[in-house]
Amino acid sequence: MALRDCLDETGRRPALRHAFHALAHNRAGNVAVLFALLSIPMLGAIGAAIDFAKAQSMQTRLQTALDAAVLAGVNQEAGQQIARAQAVFGLNFLEPSLALNLNFRENPDGSLTGQVSADVATTVSALIGVDSLPVSTLATASLKRTQNRVCILTLDQGGAPGLLVNSGAEVIASECEIHVRATGFPAATINALTTLDVQRVCVRGHDVLVNGSARRPETDCEAIDDPFRGTLPTPSLTCTVSYPPPYTAASVTLSPGTYCGDLIFHGGPTIDLLPGVYVIRGRMMLNAGTVLRGEGVSLYFPDSTSTMQANNAVRLELTAPTSGLFSDILISEPPALPRSSFVINAGLGQAFRGLIYLPSRDITVNAMTGTTDATALVANTLTLNQGTWKLDGGKKVMTAASGQHSAYLVD
Repeated sequence: MALRDCLDETGRRPALRHAFHALAHNRAGNVAVLFALLSIPMLGAIGAAIDFAKAQSMQTRLQTALDAAVLAGVNQEAGQQIARAQAVFGLNFLEPSLALNLNFRENPDGSLTGQVSADVATTVSALIGVDSLPVSTLATASLKRTQNRVCILTLDQGGAPGLLVNSGAEVIASECEIHVRATGFPAATINALTTLDVQRVCVRGHDVLVNGSARRPETDCEAIDDPFRGTLPTPSLTCTVSYPPPYTAASVTLSPGTYCGDLIFHGGPTIDLLPGVYVIRGRMMLNAGTVLRGEGVSLYFPDSTSTMQANNAVRLELTAPTSGLFSDILISEPPALPRSSFVINAGLGQAFRGLIYLPSRDITVNAMTGTTDATALVANTLTLNQGTWKLDGGKKVMTAASGQHSAYLVD
C-alpha cells in the first residue's frame, strides 16, 4: 500500500487506526510478520531442549565413571580407597576441557562415597543469556564379604599334614569350604586322582604338596578357629550299662544311656539305636558286615580311650536329634582331650546327618560312599582315602568370610 493511498482528498493522512485497519486487511505480508514474532520463543525452546539433552548426557557419563570409581576404590584397604577411585575415574572420564569438582570420602562403615559436579557450556541457550547448565551426581559403594559354609575343619596347627587327600577320594560339597589350620610342612597334601568339588580349600600354612593335576588349596588363608569349643552339651557319665558282652545276634536293639566297657559286634548284625544320647565309655567295634542305624541319636565319647572303629564293609545310617540339648549333634567329644585316632571304614556306604565334632581325633576315612547330605566335620587332622563323601554343612553351621569381596552400589 503506497503512502498516497493513505491520504484523503485534502492531502492529509488518515487517523492511525485507519492505517492499522488497512494493514490488517492487506494479507500480502502477515504470515512473515507473525512467524518473525513467534520465532524468538520457538528458537529459545528448541535451544533449551538441545542444551538440556547435552547436559543430561554429560551427567550420565559422569555417573557411569563415578560408579566405576567407587566400586573399584571400596575394594582397597582403608587409606587407599580414594587414590584408587580417583585413578579409575580418570580412566573412565576423558574430558579435559570440562572443569570438574570431584571429591571422594571414606566412610566409617567402610563404604566409599564420590561426588562430582560441573558446569556444561550451552550453545543455542547462550543466545538468550544462559551460558551453562550445572550438573552433579553422587555414588556410594559398600563392600560385602561372602559368607560361606565350612563343611570340614581341621584344627591341629602343627599338623603335617593337617589334611591328607589320597587318590580315589572325593568330597562333593559345592556349597562348602574346607579349612585347614595347620602351618607345618606340608600343611596339606592333595594327591592325584582326587576330587574336591568345594568352593575352596583354605589352608592357614604356606607350604602344601599337590601332586598331578589335583586342585591346589589357597594358602596363607584365614582358616577359621573352632566355633563350637566350649559350647556343646555334656551328658551324664554315670554308667547305665556296665561291661556289655560282645553281641553276636543277627539283630540288636540298644537304648540310650552310658555304656561302660567295650561294645563289640560280631557276625555282621544290624544294630538299631533307639532315639537318644549314647555315651560310649570304651570302644565301639563294628566288624565286617555290621549295619549301625538310628534316627534321633547322638554318640558321645568322653575321653581319648573311648572311640568307634568301623572295620571294613560296615554300613552307617545315623541321624542326629532335631530337638533338645543335642539337637543336630551326631558324634561329639569334649574339647582338649589327648590326641587319639578315629577310624571309619564304611565300605557298605553311610548316611550321616548332623555335626561330627571330634577336635582331638586324627580321623581316617576309608572307602566311604553314600548320601551324607547334612554333615559338618571338625577334627584334629583328617585323612581321606578312597571313597566319596557328600556334605553340605548341616544345621550346626560353620561359616567363614570367603575372602571374596562383593562390592555393590548403595541406593
